Amino acid sequence: PRSAPAPPDPGTAASAASAAVAPAPLRPYPHRVYPRGAREGEFTLRLVEAGELLSEEYLRVFQDSRLEVVGVWKVENNERRELEYSMAQAVLQRVKGDGFNLNKRMLLHCTSANAIDVVQGGLDVRYARGGRAGAGIYLADNPAKANQYWVPKSALPAPTATGTASTPLDAGVGDHRVMLFFEVILGDCLGLDANLARLSHMARGGVCTEKVTWDMLTEPKKGPAVARRPNEREPAVFESIFCTSDANEFVVFSSNLLVCRAAIVYRPA
Repeated sequence: PRSAPAPPDPGTAASAASAAVAPAPLRPYPHRVYPRGAREGEFTLRLVEAGELLSEEYLRVFQDSRLEVVGVWKVENNERRELEYSMAQAVLQRVKGDGFNLNKRMLLHCTSANAIDVVQGGLDVRYARGGRAGAGIYLADNPAKANQYWVPKSALPAPTATGTASTPLDAGVGDHRVMLFFEVILGDCLGLDANLARLSHMARGGVCTEKVTWDMLTEPKKGPAVARRPNEREPAVFESIFCTSDANEFVVFSSNLLVCRAAIVYRPA
């Protein structure tokens, strides 16, 4: 028969009790992210001065939109996403021909997904909902427009005085929100105005070979009226769509055409 366990030492028990109630220490990144398996990887989030990544004009737009930037986390060492992004650039250069302008822009995105997952794994276009320019990934150049899509499910640690953070949260801390700052390859961009009736007209006019619809899943194909680039392969497509009404929106249909450069923690002013 097993012997009875020895009674705990009072001093040891007291230490264990105090350790149990002590708050978990803040831990810096790199942080191993989710989901696990083939998509598992590591990257670094570094708290930086807002002006290091955001221009004065961008910060002024935040202020004019009554949004206060609390902290900016720069994404570093995200090797897997950088590799996929570089490969997408190389493929475009080969398909479109030498000297093709990738037409890169820095754009904003708010999502209901876990922000940590998005930083590491990218935005999965398979989960995109339909919109006025198709079922793609929507981004904006205006923080107020991106903020319209925020819901309290994004997760990213809020900055602390020491520049470190606890593990990712299921929601923002207090009224903190998360906006992701992406470098995006727009390539050949199809411009649309707010009048959706114009979309079918463009299809008939030879700009597109098909009508742009809310549930469209792939890039719109170029019609016969659109000049091809030298050595451009068929079927020729527009890599992105630009549309505007109350604000500018950009739509891409491949997650490899964008990579997250920063996560902006903010709150309503």
